[in-house]
Amino acid sequence: MSTTVAVKSLCDVVLSAFEDKDYASITCFDLTKAFDCVNHDILLNKLQYYALNNNSLLLLKSYLSNRKQFVYLNGYTSALTDIVNGVPQGSVFGPLLFLIFINDLPHAYSNGHTVLFAGDSTAINRSSDLTSLSLADKVAHESVSDWISSNKLVINTDKTQTVLCSLKPLKNRAKVKLLGIIIDSKMTWDSHVDIYFT
Repeated sequence: MSTTVAVKSLCDVVLSAFEDKDYASITCFDLTKAFDCVNHDILLNKLQYYALNNNSLLLLKSYLSNRKQFVYLNGYTSALTDIVNGVPQGSVFGPLLFLIFINDLPHAYSNGHTVLFAGDSTAINRSSDLTSLSLADKVAHESVSDWISSNKLVINTDKTQTVLCSLKPLKNRAKVKLLGIIIDSKMTWDSHVDIYFT
């Protein structure tokens, strides 16, 4: 899925809510060092669940095992340290393994819509009344947070944000940034365009 498809998927849900005169909410979950925190045992279990054969599992286990890192700065090199979690960034397999790792996240919250793109996870809810929407947002946040915790990832609560979207008058015209696109509560794109022309 491209970033364009991910943003279009989100917009389709919100605009459909607008057509029905409903409210919509977008919650963008931010994962702290998502690629670096992938637990190898959990990943290998998921690969086994997806019916990867034993030889392939052993090969990937070997690929992830016994990795080391050091820091080189101003002519000084740190001691080698073991890498016990994470998928190699900048590799061919790293992004694919991460996508497999988060592939079951939408099953954790099936009441609304989810959009996944690399380390960005988004839950979208819609309702005709704000009380129901607020409850759905709470359930989404708890469900996704539980999934993140049980998969030994870390949610960045400071960067996780929710925006209420509606064509109806709102007290707070908030906005969120998703995949480099600024989305405001009315889906006008004004906030996004403003960053290029101010």
